Amino acid sequence: MKKLLLTLFLVITSWVNAQTTKPISFTPDLSNPKFEKGKWTGELNAGGMLLAITLNLFKYPIESPELKYQAKLDVPLQGVRNYAASSVKVKSRSIYVSFDGFGAQFEGELKNGEIQGKWTQSKYSIPLTLTYGSAPELKRPQTPKTPFNYVSRTVHFSNQKGTVRFEGTLTHPQSDSIKNFPTAVLFTGSGLQDRDESFVGHKPFAVIAHHLTQNGFAVLRVDDRCAGRSVCAPGSNNFTTQELIDDDGYSYARWALDSICGNQPLFLIGHSEGGALAAGVNLKLKSAGVANQIYSIGLAPALVSGFEINAYQNRLVFGKVVSDSLVLNDLEYLHRGIISSMLEQGTFENFDSLKVVKIIETELKLVSKKSRNMANKSFKKNAGIPLKSSLIQSYTNPKLTSAWFKEFLKFNPGELWFELNEGLILQGGMDKQVPAFLNNRALGKHAESLMHVDRPTTLTYTEFQGLNHLFQPCKTGDVGEYAQIETTIDELVLTELSAWMKNRMN
Repeated sequence: MKKLLLTLFLVITSWVNAQTTKPISFTPDLSNPKFEKGKWTGELNAGGMLLAITLNLFKYPIESPELKYQAKLDVPLQGVRNYAASSVKVKSRSIYVSFDGFGAQFEGELKNGEIQGKWTQSKYSIPLTLTYGSAPELKRPQTPKTPFNYVSRTVHFSNQKGTVRFEGTLTHPQSDSIKNFPTAVLFTGSGLQDRDESFVGHKPFAVIAHHLTQNGFAVLRVDDRCAGRSVCAPGSNNFTTQELIDDDGYSYARWALDSICGNQPLFLIGHSEGGALAAGVNLKLKSAGVANQIYSIGLAPALVSGFEINAYQNRLVFGKVVSDSLVLNDLEYLHRGIISSMLEQGTFENFDSLKVVKIIETELKLVSKKSRNMANKSFKKNAGIPLKSSLIQSYTNPKLTSAWFKEFLKFNPGELWFELNEGLILQGGMDKQVPAFLNNRALGKHAESLMHVDRPTTLTYTEFQGLNHLFQPCKTGDVGEYAQIETTIDELVLTELSAWMKNRMN
């Protein structure tokens, strides 16, 4: 799930799909040969997540004053390999490398065998020290490796509006035909993601598809619009969750029904925000009179509004700066007030940073003077910036103007699940992106409402203790742990998933 950025989070997920940059230029300093060749690696602290970054410096194959050397970037946890720098300049013991494709630069100076410097992106600078050598190989033992004992095919189809040409992978048990298989369709979480839902070296959807296919199911997983190898028309990357349900998600399901299922059941499986698609597309298919049995499965889906999820996540961010629980409560109320006022005053439709600043100032006055002073001291000490400045920096972030974020705040996926009133929901007990206690509270209210209308439910909920949002065994559930954990998905979750699906086949 996405959240307000109150600390230094980098826009690194966009690197994977960034286009090739213009030809590089390089001005070498031959008195400093180590700048000009080999791999230099360091760790970047991106919002609490440590990312290994490698700059590979080497000679350009064409002997030319302007094209003599080049640099390429690797960020293994983000799947970035050999991303060409836009320019590389060396002067004396200093080096400057820029990447125009995602607006980043590295500046450093050679000291004691290290390149000590800073990484700058989106106006934020973070210390980065590079040492000579390569980053360690990532260990992801669950990622499927060929050869497979099943069929894996590349498939293509378009969305309902004809603005996106999707590419995906269909896996199914050995057969001369792809018809008449019970079929699972996978929906990724928020943001533009590839068909494997790749993140920090993990490929959760590839792992799920591998497990389910070995258990007799066909599985369709697809690159999101404008991600991976899916191609989209200009402007198609601006969308809301409801639009994904009505267009993309429905298109996935229709293609699966027409091309694979035959008369077999269809299972719609969504992770995080994708859980809204798993429920919403099911309702849409049922209203269209589809005859197949259709089942929805949510993997850590939100059952409350995006406003509530955002408030919880923002409290976690504040909690990294402020330790006093009473002050933290006041900051949460402050955040709720700012976002509510921004919604009421229409600042998401017509973004005006001056209006946002006035909202912040108004809401700050409602916080007790004692809490303001304590929070301000904590922000200066732990974040290096006054409270008010941090708030202005965060709430005037242009990313808040996206159609997705505004609708995310208002949208409540729980309403879809409770209207559907059937299916399977799996939840990690230590999930800090979609917390279990919020979902449990929503499920309790739903169960109470059913008592008054004598309406039965077949909605099944299973919570796995000790697992995070990705269903990894973890210590804290923090996002920063994801990269350090070798397990992609706990085997108990995979077993529960396939067992529930097989029981629907009886």
